[in-house]
Amino acid sequence: MFGIGGGIVKGPLMLEMGVLPAVSSATAAFMILFTTASAASTYVVFGMLKYDYAVPLFFVGFVNTYIGQKVSLQNVKPHTLPLWSGPSLVRVPLKDYP
Repeated sequence: MFGIGGGIVKGPLMLEMGVLPAVSSATAAFMILFTTASAASTYVVFGMLKYDYAVPLFFVGFVNTYIGQKVSLQNVKPHTLPLWSGPSLVRVPLKDYP
């Protein structure tokens, strides 16, 4: 399994195996980094990357990620995280269920 989907599956799987949450999160993010880097490099090698879109969108994504991280760390207390993440983890697999 590759990509973000693989990270979503492997993160909780490592938690079930007894890996510490911080280590599980960092490992899943590290795996996603290599998958996205290889996909991006494929576009560069084949000349399919549109730099006039890629460069501005990179900076927009970087800045918005930074702002979102700061805002969420200020507004979401660590002990309340499972209260709202639990229902979404149940809902995601059932999304396409008929």
